[in-house]
Amino acid sequence: MITEETNQLPPNGKWGWMIVLAYGLNGICTVSIIQGFGLIFKDLFPRFGFNATQGTIIINTSFSFGMILGLVNGPLLRNYGYRKMAIIGSLFFSIGVIITAFINSFTFFILFYGIFTSLGTYMTLSAFSYALNSYFTTKRGRAMSLAMTLIGLGPIVVPQVTSFLLSYYGFQGTILLYGAFSFHSLIGALLLHPLKWHVKDAIKSKSSNDESLTKEDKNKILDQKETIIQEEVNIKNSIMDLNNVSRKRKITQVSNIDHDAEIGSIYGFDIPYARQMSETLSVSIGEKEVDMYKIIENGEMGKDHSKIQYNNRRCELKNKSIMSRILRRIAEYFDLDLLKDPGYVNLMLGMSIAVFAEMNFSQLTPFILTDMNISTKQIAYIMSTIASVDLVFRILAPFIGEWFNQPPKIMYMMSLCLLIISRTSLLFINGFASLLIVASGLGAAKGIRSIYMSLVIPSYVPIHKLPNASGIQMIVNGMLLLCAGPMLGIMRDNFGNFAPSLIVINSVTLFTVIMWTIEIILIRRKKSQK
Repeated sequence: MITEETNQLPPNGKWGWMIVLAYGLNGICTVSIIQGFGLIFKDLFPRFGFNATQGTIIINTSFSFGMILGLVNGPLLRNYGYRKMAIIGSLFFSIGVIITAFINSFTFFILFYGIFTSLGTYMTLSAFSYALNSYFTTKRGRAMSLAMTLIGLGPIVVPQVTSFLLSYYGFQGTILLYGAFSFHSLIGALLLHPLKWHVKDAIKSKSSNDESLTKEDKNKILDQKETIIQEEVNIKNSIMDLNNVSRKRKITQVSNIDHDAEIGSIYGFDIPYARQMSETLSVSIGEKEVDMYKIIENGEMGKDHSKIQYNNRRCELKNKSIMSRILRRIAEYFDLDLLKDPGYVNLMLGMSIAVFAEMNFSQLTPFILTDMNISTKQIAYIMSTIASVDLVFRILAPFIGEWFNQPPKIMYMMSLCLLIISRTSLLFINGFASLLIVASGLGAAKGIRSIYMSLVIPSYVPIHKLPNASGIQMIVNGMLLLCAGPMLGIMRDNFGNFAPSLIVINSVTLFTVIMWTIEIILIRRKKSQK
């Protein structure tokens, strides 16, 4: 007999395309605006008396704070859903930007631009990403590609708009307009309908053979339970027999064979020669643990008595440190055993170092170009060129990877090498036309890097550990940005320009390439020896 079973599946389209549109709108209203703040802050910070160190602290706080709380996003999304989290994140970001327009204190910049906008950015990104992945199955790659393309349009337009707004409305007016524009991310958040509103029903046929198979499985489970109960009884009876044997020995001494030793060897423990024994018997069958019995037998001159004590498993757990149990549960919940894998640690540290270098360079680009006496309007054109070429190479990157026929890790390393060459050339050129050529190289490298950066960790880590692996990566990214980022500002204050900072950025990127190259050589050498 054939029956029908109804399953609910994601729409894999339909309203899912509105989710893609909402994803792109949110990215333009948050991520793109943050890139525009570099043009605003390059002149605003000196007006408020902030040195380069304070400026880099503010910028790196805005990058890092949300990353450090990356592991918290998962539980929040599970408890409150992506729609509520997206609304809260949008409000955090917009309020942070608007208040930034009215402050001139370093502390308040850290609080509202650094912390508020950072929390809002990463809360919305996590929520929108979760919603998009929930709505799509087979078309997920196409949907994500379209969403990222929409977001990529923002950095092309924002520098030009920022330059125009600064000339007409000044710093405060521009920030206020960006704060008002960022409220449009709320529209995107409201478009994140709960999945249950749009699920579709799929009819799945089920034969009677499946039902009979299910009954057989149930019978097997019942048989296993009976076996477990019977074995528990046998174990308890064996322990009672052990006690009886020791009592009989007091009356009759017929054999020289040590029966206690024989029984003890069967159950996996030894009986001391002095006949003073205190051993714990623990038997685990399947997922059920049998209660533990403690056998204590004392032998004295003219006396021979034994005693059975019941030792509950809970008593043993109480003796263990509560802190160690909490830490063990945290390690299991967040898959911290990944940190025991040298391959993952090498990948994670290398990526964190490269992300630190790239994020600081992207945000400090207006400051670096200002040191080269480039006008705001020219800086806007250079940044738009980088973003335009970046968008083109995001589209071309998969085809370039197929042509080279290399794994994501190698392609990512190639993009890092291209970034190093392009950044280094900034130290030796000065003209606007030459800067546009360098900007094209930077855009090409960033486009390839953006695509393959998101594939390096997933290509190594098992899929069930990927969320926590990415969470660990985010935390390390945030800690590195927060701790090492201000060093670039300190160097700018001490040397008078960003050239030494640019050398450091290139050096740490090269360090990632060297780390991964050494690992590849060692792995290939081990394979050749086998």
